[in-house]
Amino acid sequence: MTTLRTAAQQALEALEKYRYMMFVEAGCRFGEGDYAITALRAALAQPDQRPVAWTYQNSYTNQEYLVWKKGTGGRNWTPLYTAPPQRKPLSLTDLQEALVLTNLIDRDAIEDPDEYDQGSTLAQIGELHRIIT
Repeated sequence: MTTLRTAAQQALEALEKYRYMMFVEAGCRFGEGDYAITALRAALAQPDQRPVAWTYQNSYTNQEYLVWKKGTGGRNWTPLYTAPPQRKPLSLTDLQEALVLTNLIDRDAIEDPDEYDQGSTLAQIGELHRIIT
């Protein structure tokens, strides 16, 4: 654990103890503290996003090297992570465009849904988007 993660963990534990004292023992509402507890839990659940190693692509020999400490200079350094960075889900428009570009649906299903199939394809895409986001 890094120093920041350790501090966040300690803060979470302290807030949870204080919440217990306020809510259970004193019968008071904790209010904003609950939001802080939720935020700290979510932050601590995220994997550490620091690179663990780098690869270096030699532009002269076109060979790739794995190194544990990043060198200086050049654009040929690629960070490697233990867990991939989290990606945002596609927007509904991006999902529609991806389905058109991969020829899974016709562009007319998006541009003129009523004429194409009374909007059923567009409705199915909307439902798919709702499920995956």
